[in-house]
Amino acid sequence: MPTIEIDISERTQRHLAAVRVMSFMVFPDDAEQRAASEITFRTILADWYSGTFAKLETKVQKQVVRRIGSKLGEELPRALASPAAWVRNRIFDDFLKQAGGTHSGALALTGSPSAEELKGEWTRRW
Repeated sequence: MPTIEIDISERTQRHLAAVRVMSFMVFPDDAEQRAASEITFRTILADWYSGTFAKLETKVQKQVVRRIGSKLGEELPRALASPAAWVRNRIFDDFLKQAGGTHSGALALTGSPSAEELKGEWTRRW
């Protein structure tokens, strides 16, 4: 049985940890289903987080970007030009890093069951 190391010091990490643990619990016997489950639900979380940020006023979005500006270096002008799009890309890249990034995550999802099929399998197995 693999060891799962989880950092639960912040909400985002707790959400991602929950997805990982649930994927292992529901699909302990099928590594492909487990990976598809984790990538699918990480994608759903990334969409939710970035959608929540996009609903903020542009002024507030830019304030958030400016607060982390020193860490962005050359990315700062692009982030300030379109904060919602930049945050969306950043969140998806971060959340799908484990799958090899956004591109690899998207490729992995092309051959996997849909979110609805996975939810059904979660319910059946649970």
